Amino acid sequence: KHRHELYTQIPADCLSWQNRVELLAQEIVHWDPTIVCLQEVDHFADLEDKLSPHGYIGRFLQRTNDRPDGLAMFWKAVVFGGAPAAVEDVKFAGLNLRDNVAQVYRLRMAGNDEPGVEERGPPLEVVVSNIHVLFNPKRGDIKLGQVRVLVDTIDRESGGGARPVIMCGDWNSAPCSGVYDFLSDGRLDFMERDRRTVSGQIAGNRSRTVNSRGTGSSTLYKAPKPWKIDEIATALGDPSLSFDVAAPTTAVLSHDLDLTSSYRHVLGSEPMYTTAHDKYIGTVDYVFFSSSRARTEDDKDSTENSKVDEQRRRHWHIEPRAVLLPPPTSVVLPQGLPRGWFGSDHVSLLVKFSCVFRQ
Repeated sequence: KHRHELYTQIPADCLSWQNRVELLAQEIVHWDPTIVCLQEVDHFADLEDKLSPHGYIGRFLQRTNDRPDGLAMFWKAVVFGGAPAAVEDVKFAGLNLRDNVAQVYRLRMAGNDEPGVEERGPPLEVVVSNIHVLFNPKRGDIKLGQVRVLVDTIDRESGGGARPVIMCGDWNSAPCSGVYDFLSDGRLDFMERDRRTVSGQIAGNRSRTVNSRGTGSSTLYKAPKPWKIDEIATALGDPSLSFDVAAPTTAVLSHDLDLTSSYRHVLGSEPMYTTAHDKYIGTVDYVFFSSSRARTEDDKDSTENSKVDEQRRRHWHIEPRAVLLPPPTSVVLPQGLPRGWFGSDHVSLLVKFSCVFRQ
């Protein structure tokens, strides 16, 4: 339905689903990833038909309120078996956070003889999530609320960080955004940010003015627009919250997952872009990761000689070793994506992880 807004320079055959599904399946089969996370999926059965002959098992989670699209996660059955060890389907509508959804699956490796597993240990369990965050650039409160709920779910499913975590998705947020900072830094006082610019997808808090002689310009920075009570509650992940004070002066989101962007870990920065069409070219897709945490000195006294202590001593460590770069912008612009050789308006993010059991 967005053809006349976003893809004015793209030929109709490049937008045809019949052509795009072939390209998408060919790309996935070519790279042969163990886990695949897809967003904006509205033809899951077609993708399943293409990928199942190559050993993939998949699950689909539709957006709520009869929205036609949703999320899909596929994995290699030979590596992670036929079903996840645990499944949490997050439906944000239940928290009045719109119709977006998220998949949180705990995948258990079927054996330790698979390629990439360098040392024997107990079966690897990794928590993998898939999300498509709300697009609306001006609703940073809802974006933060969705991400906060997802992080809390992953923290619970990973046993407070005892299992490795991989978080995939279209986050609809730029690398300079409050959403990205919250995930990467583990802390965000979001009331220092303007709700309308939390995603970083639109211009920041600045206005241009002409000087008194009518020549040149200067840049003035405005204070962030004050947050309303309901917006604060939404950003905290629970729009039903109430406050004892009329207007809190600070509101901090935090988590303990120790997340890092896989691309930044390998390259030192995010890719130049992950999506390109008439309205926008930039980076909004990320693969965050967190290795399971070994026991720290803070844990020592409270967990000495316990099973928890032993589990934390012996843990799986995952680390990105290689990533796939997007095509040069000279190949993609000015037309944008999709193209005759690429089936989506987002490029694929591909991360190769090493998995090592540490004792």
